Amino acid sequence: MEVRDIEEYWIVGIDIAEVWTKKEKRWIMKRKSKLMLYGYRSMIFFVLLLAGVCVINMLQEESWRLFFYDLKWGFADNREFIKKFAVLVVLLIGWIIWSEWGIAGRLRLKWKIQVGKHSYEYYNCKYLEQLYIPIIVIAIILVSCILWQIINDFHAAESSVWEGSVTIGHSFGEIDGHSYTGSLEAFRYNYEKGLRVFEVDMEITSDDKVVLRHDWNQKIQEGISSADPPTQERFLSIPILGEYTPLSFEELCSIMMEYSDIWIVTDTKYKDPKMVNKQFAIIKETALKADALNVFDRFIVQLYSEEMYETVEAIYPFESYIFTMYQRWFGDDEAEFTKICRWSYEHNVDNIAMGRDLVNKEILEISSQYNLNVYVNIVNKIATAKQLLKDGVKGVYTDRLSPSDFKE
Repeated sequence: MEVRDIEEYWIVGIDIAEVWTKKEKRWIMKRKSKLMLYGYRSMIFFVLLLAGVCVINMLQEESWRLFFYDLKWGFADNREFIKKFAVLVVLLIGWIIWSEWGIAGRLRLKWKIQVGKHSYEYYNCKYLEQLYIPIIVIAIILVSCILWQIINDFHAAESSVWEGSVTIGHSFGEIDGHSYTGSLEAFRYNYEKGLRVFEVDMEITSDDKVVLRHDWNQKIQEGISSADPPTQERFLSIPILGEYTPLSFEELCSIMMEYSDIWIVTDTKYKDPKMVNKQFAIIKETALKADALNVFDRFIVQLYSEEMYETVEAIYPFESYIFTMYQRWFGDDEAEFTKICRWSYEHNVDNIAMGRDLVNKEILEISSQYNLNVYVNIVNKIATAKQLLKDGVKGVYTDRLSPSDFKE
């Protein structure tokens, strides 16, 4: 086939013919079709770019909430995305160059339709216009999927209901100079002092019940040790330090139903997925039997690892969490702490807790960037607590301080 009146045509396109040469197989378009082709290529570029961003985000297993956070801060903590995005852009620009001036620019699109014994061939680019519809449909589907995921991510981000507290009563707080009792008397005493958020330690008895106890090595109940874990009945029958009332998880649920203004921070200790699953399964079963599942709305579950979150969520979707560092991060790697903050922000874990020795200006700045509330444990001196709050800490775990102490 000969190409005539070459001055009136513009040579672009892609060859799909079976046999072709530089001279003969070309896609010839009139000059007035240039804008259409540029628009077509721009649309493809946009769709491919959007699809590429989706793929990169999925490969990194990050939510769109975190993506927009990174976008806001120029991907300062996500350089890996920048590298992958740069490769994507280079590839797409290379495609444009190749299609405009490379081999594709010297080829011709050939449409061949066979109807019985008759064969029809088309070289006119007007059929290209038909491809606009599927491209637009693909773009709409991509944008809709992204918007749907964004809405879900940000809806989840609004679900945390705990607004925080200046004080968290450690193990129900101190009573008569004794800490770590987790007793009924300790709760009542510190409730009267004005505390409304309490951390409680939980252990599993030998008959698979959950009770309020720091660990079985504590020498606060006669005859109970890690070598001989008690049944729930035996645990409840032995007074703590000879005078305080031990509590089961079922009794904790009853307390929460009676006192509707209190919040409980769980300290379940276990990090192993099997033990976490076992303990929270018992907790849920106990609450169901007591018809007290609604008290879970006022639980702030302490996490010790990222994996623990998935295990707990599979049992019950708690609304509030606090990521404690004492089994996860020990202050030796700031980049690792940033990683934890990114994970927390992405999964709507709004609170983190750490020891006093881990708190510094840099750590508080990183936490603040990810809108995380920092809690420090354990602080019993009011001057120290006030200084921490002044530095940017949200609150403290404490044995003896109360909210009224901070008003003085």
